[in-house]
Amino acid sequence: MAGRLAQRRARRAPEHLICTPPRAAQCPKCRAKVLVCHSYGEPVQLDAAHINRQGERIALIMGLGTYQWGDTRDEKCRRRNAGMIGREWPSTAWIHADHLCGWHWDKDYRDVRVQSAPLHYSGVAPPF
Repeated sequence: MAGRLAQRRARRAPEHLICTPPRAAQCPKCRAKVLVCHSYGEPVQLDAAHINRQGERIALIMGLGTYQWGDTRDEKCRRRNAGMIGREWPSTAWIHADHLCGWHWDKDYRDVRVQSAPLHYSGVAPPF
């Protein structure tokens, strides 16, 4: 009996640290198009713009978190940590920054790559 209970607990343990795919939404304050998801249990609201390496540096200087999603493993949104940021730029994933009302990413900081396999936002057309 104790073994079954431990198995049930082990299966349920990470539920509070969920990562979900982003979905298109609208910011309630500024009405901008954003992406909403959970990253390790934390609800996040991301700018819809894909940013490049320089954009990520700007976001980090501004104190914004950056998130990665859409790689080949799954489509879940994960916060980028120092180890991820220091590695080679991901070729099969998008990087987004936390949403900041009124801030618009200049074209120099946007990621303009074309993916070989089109990424999607949980069945919804990209919001940009």
